[in-house]
Amino acid sequence: MSDRNRDEMHGCTPREQAILDRDGAGMDHAGIAAELGLSLAYVRRTVTFYSGSWAENNAFDAMVRDGTMRLAAAIAATGKVWA
Repeated sequence: MSDRNRDEMHGCTPREQAILDRDGAGMDHAGIAAELGLSLAYVRRTVTFYSGSWAENNAFDAMVRDGTMRLAAAIAATGKVWA
């Protein structure tokens, strides 16, 4: 299974994290590709995949909040308590 551990399938790979760390530090994509020995296309694809817009991030957060509130209401409706 590439460089992902079965227990970590919800996150990015160490290679993807290295790309994102450098992108977040302001390094250009060509520099990232050269430093990590990766293709420029792979670096661009990775950055694009993980970089949502502010509106997309807010929409996702709203969806998570709504789902959490609905789940809590469904659990409360059973009359049971959870910790």
